Amino acid sequence: MGKLIPKIAKNVKRCKKNILTICNSVSIFYLSNEKHRRRFGWQADNAGYFEEGNDKETRKKT
Repeated sequence: MGKLIPKIAKNVKRCKKNILTICNSVSIFYLSNEKHRRRFGWQADNAGYFEEGNDKETRKKT
């Protein structure tokens, strides 16, 4: 049991890092892709990626 806990902790740490990396690349992809920017803009806006009121379609869903 004592040996298992550090292993799990290590995996969780690695997993967190991977999730962050994935999130960053996904947001960059969405920002660079105009179609996705329109479709997912409201989610990114809530996360602070978009300026407020920069397009009507984006603000409609919030």
